[in-house]
Amino acid sequence: MTALAALSALGSTARALLLAYSALNGVALLVGLWASASRPAWFQRLEIRWFHVIVYGAIGFTPLLSASLAKAAA
Repeated sequence: MTALAALSALGSTARALLLAYSALNGVALLVGLWASASRPAWFQRLEIRWFHVIVYGAIGFTPLLSASLAKAAA
């Protein structure tokens, strides 16, 4: 089953929640990449490891990315 078929099988509320979750993780991925490049002091004080933000953001961003790629390929 492709990602697009799986998304269309979900209800509209579940689909909206999944896409919002994926988009939020996309933002986390961008923040993690930015923090790894600039290493701001406030980010280091939060004791969040930028590597974890990048990894978890990428994992959570995967459903949105795969759905977009499947839609573009169709």
